[in-house]
Amino acid sequence: MERNKVYRKYNKNDLPSGQKPIKCKWVFDIKRNGVFGACLVAKCFSQVPGLDCYLQCSPVVNDVAFRIWLTCVLVRQLQTLAFDVETAFLHGSF
Repeated sequence: MERNKVYRKYNKNDLPSGQKPIKCKWVFDIKRNGVFGACLVAKCFSQVPGLDCYLQCSPVVNDVAFRIWLTCVLVRQLQTLAFDVETAFLHGSF
């Protein structure tokens, strides 16, 4: 992760005065095929909007909401555009 420049490490001393680092925790999982997975998750509830974060991101849509959206598109004969954005390793060298 560090080699691909997904994140940068900072010391507490590098933060502006009056700000605290956002807490995080590791979440471990075992996939259906037996592969172990790990994810470092920020505890976003400790963020102050406008101070700690300026951009909002949406979680990945669940399958029920996607099926409802797809049904509405089909029933109303709407046009839709789908795309996948991979940003974690967008500028990484492999």
